[in-house]
Amino acid sequence: MRVTSLPADEGFTFPCSRKSIDTIFGKRGLDWISFGLIGRHFKFDSHTEKRPELTGTVIASLTFRPDGSASLCLYPIAKAVYEATGKTNFVEEVLPHLGQWLETKRSQAAVAGSSHKQIIVEWTGTEHRFHELKRMHETN
Repeated sequence: MRVTSLPADEGFTFPCSRKSIDTIFGKRGLDWISFGLIGRHFKFDSHTEKRPELTGTVIASLTFRPDGSASLCLYPIAKAVYEATGKTNFVEEVLPHLGQWLETKRSQAAVAGSSHKQIIVEWTGTEHRFHELKRMHETN
């Protein structure tokens, strides 16, 4: 597993630590984890259709690719809007949900073939929301 990171700017934090990720994904396997390296903010892929209306900040995205590889990207968020309860919930609820999502996508790919899949995690200020993204050329 490759891990790349940039330090969070002053006053910002990431939603979890590498140790928390290793606890959930250690057996499931991620090929790459990014702590802010691909950008300080999430950007939709130009091939994404039906983009969800976001009211908060995207703090994580998990991508499953046709070759079976998976990557987790974490984005920094202001400490003032992401208190300890948000981080605790991310570790206890969000990471396990993402782990289950990845297991499901891998098992579906083994049966029906595979396509690029992505789920993003939005922080609204009070809760985490999940959004599955669909690319224009996908049928399912």
